[in-house]
Amino acid sequence: MTSVKYFNGYSMPLVGLGSWQSSDPTELEKALDVALETGYRHIDTAYMYENEAVIGNVLKRWLDSGKIKREDLFI
Repeated sequence: MTSVKYFNGYSMPLVGLGSWQSSDPTELEKALDVALETGYRHIDTAYMYENEAVIGNVLKRWLDSGKIKREDLFI
């Protein structure tokens, strides 16, 4: 994936998964799982989307499994 490198050495992917208007929690969970499986590490979300609990649960599951590291995510 194409990324931009910051002065601190971190590279952030330019393409991220948007979560706006994701009203069905089951569909959002599936979308996040597929995105993370295929290498997405940039998740676009906001408090006003009201889906932070679903995103948090999926990310926690992935982090706890050791499949990803927090420092690799851009949220």
